[in-house]
This record gives sequence, structure tokens and C-alpha cells, in this order.
Amino acid sequence: MKVSPILAVTNLVISTLIDSKNVNLVDNLSFELFPSEILSIVGESGSGKSITAKSILGLLPKNFSVSG
Repeated sequence: MKVSPILAVTNLVISTLIDSKNVNLVDNLSFELFPSEILSIVGESGSGKSITAKSILGLLPKNFSVSG
């Protein structure tokens, strides 16, 4: 029996305009989370951890563009 992921993120791109220029803040992030697994996202300050979580939850402000 094949187990399906409870969360699948594929080619997530988060961008916004900075000084009239489109800037990718997260570029092509992909992962899957399966039942009974624990996922930890680690990285330096400013690497995109919080905006990744907020984009999955639909909590980013309207000036951010999310695709994937």
C-alpha cells in the first residue's frame, strides 16, 4: 500500500518587488512530509524559513508572489 504525503511542496517560488525589481526570496523549494514524520527546516537568519511556512499557511501579505 502506497502512503501519500500529508504535505507536498513542489518548486515553491516566493518573490516580491524590492526597489521596483522582482526578487526571488525562495527559489524552487520542494519537499514532502509523510504521516509520522517530523520535518525540520533549518538555515541562517534570512534564508526563507518563516516566509516558507507563512506561504504554506496562506499568511503572506499581498505584495508577495507565491507559485509552485
